[in-house]
Amino acid sequence: MARWLAVGTLLSMSLPVCTAQKLPAARAMPLVARDPRSGLRPDRSLVPTLKLRGGSSHGKPAPSSGSGGKKNLHIEVTIPVEEDFIQGSFSEAGGVLVHLVLGTIYCWANFLSYAPESLLYWDGQSHPGKTPDAVQVMPFALIAQNFGLPVGSYMYKKFGPRVTSLFGCSLYVAGILIASVQTRLVPFILAYSLVAGLGVGCVYTAPMIAGWTWFPKSKGLVNGITLFGFGSGAFIFNKVSTSMAQSGVTWGPMLRRLAAIYAVLALTGALMIKEKRTVEERRNFLSKFFFKKEIKKEAAATLLQAVKSTRFQLLWLIGFNAFTPALTIMGLYKTYGMSDPRVADDVFLSFVGGMGAISSGCGRILWGRLIDKHGFQKSWMSTTVMQTMNMLLLPYATRSKTYFAAAICSTLLCLGGCNAMYITVNAQTFGVRNSGEIYSILFSAVSLASLFGARLAKALLGPYGWRGVFRVLACMCASNLGLLLWLQRVVSVSPPWSEMPGFPTAQSKAGKNLVAKVDARPPATNPAPNVQHGESPAPVPKVQNESRKSPVPTQEVKTTSGKSPSLESLKEKKKVARLA
Repeated sequence: MARWLAVGTLLSMSLPVCTAQKLPAARAMPLVARDPRSGLRPDRSLVPTLKLRGGSSHGKPAPSSGSGGKKNLHIEVTIPVEEDFIQGSFSEAGGVLVHLVLGTIYCWANFLSYAPESLLYWDGQSHPGKTPDAVQVMPFALIAQNFGLPVGSYMYKKFGPRVTSLFGCSLYVAGILIASVQTRLVPFILAYSLVAGLGVGCVYTAPMIAGWTWFPKSKGLVNGITLFGFGSGAFIFNKVSTSMAQSGVTWGPMLRRLAAIYAVLALTGALMIKEKRTVEERRNFLSKFFFKKEIKKEAAATLLQAVKSTRFQLLWLIGFNAFTPALTIMGLYKTYGMSDPRVADDVFLSFVGGMGAISSGCGRILWGRLIDKHGFQKSWMSTTVMQTMNMLLLPYATRSKTYFAAAICSTLLCLGGCNAMYITVNAQTFGVRNSGEIYSILFSAVSLASLFGARLAKALLGPYGWRGVFRVLACMCASNLGLLLWLQRVVSVSPPWSEMPGFPTAQSKAGKNLVAKVDARPPATNPAPNVQHGESPAPVPKVQNESRKSPVPTQEVKTTSGKSPSLESLKEKKKVARLA
């Protein structure tokens, strides 16, 4: 009974009257009628269809059931999945694969324990008890990444996300391969830090900007999912490299094997990345050769406008104060743990590092979603409060392994959230069009934070100990509370780039003098009829579109004085059209 009720409901939605007539085989009837004004149907890819199968099919009689040879009526309802979501998710999966490889650049902390002695110091000699000079590999890699960001942004506009990702990933793999044959620290840094770091910078933002074209209202979530791959890369390949080293694979062959794995994953992901195009661009075959990838029709700040603005300066300071404590803990948590015998366990500290990497990836997704729903101010304020509490509690975290693991994971959770929100607020504040170039300057806060944090800890550790280091870092986090309140006052005023030509706002002159657009109907040549005195309204000729697939044309309507018509006059014209 329930099945026949469902059948009746579906038929009533599509057919006004259903009689026992012969039905054509496999006829699809859309459940949505034509637009009464334009005569066009909506896009069929997004409309559910009802297929009725009965009688004969392809010249063969339909199967019969029961007595009397009655024919069966097969009803099939198909609800298509939105095409944009599938293609956008496929592109997003490619971005995760690419960032999974890019994140392996942070495996250097694990690689350092397997590097030969000739790569540990500048002179290639052994210096027992001295901090290796090879710890400078990561700061140089971050600096190279900073220089690669504007290169990647330019390539994205010129060649699109796929070519940019292929170029950056190839550069990264080439840097690892060249570094695998070096025996001194200087050429190794040139290959591993500069060449590979430049490749990371070139491809870093391309998957995320491509994802924004598919999901423009979820930029934070797109960034969080993509950067989750970046945070997971070090966790996964730390295990892979450790297993290789413990199985007897030497330094050079280990890097070459890892580079081969990187190449397969990165090139596969790069080929999956694509950006969304408009219908006109898809129809034009030559557009894939001559169409420029620059994102248009959106107000955006130029690089000079952004750098000179107070918003940029406040965001740079906020990022510097937030990333300095988190990056310092990420680099020194193992040294801090080994200083207390209650948690001085190498296996446990390695486990904490892996859990911290997972926490960082989860933080990117969590706060990427939060910034989409609640905005930058509330989301960043939550990480600021959490990070301040973490810095204040870290001096007491070594009393127990559980407390220590929770404190480190909480710190890296906030670090992942800051990474996802920092690139998102850059696009939200300054626009998408030049976000790559602007973020290349904004990212300098992250690079300098990694260098400054290590120097600060080294300077404070001797006279004040770990407690003094954490207190200074807590003060840096707390200072962001005041900077966020200042930023809130600044963003309450419209920026100058929001009044660019073609992008009017409510405060601009263009916004007050917008030209009204109505449906393109031929204007009535006769004045409006007086229905009260018995005058019949003059017929208004109908205009049919030349193509059913073309959109409804519009025309600009202006009064004789040059001003836009009022709402009342538009309503009167529509009433006359209905009477006609």
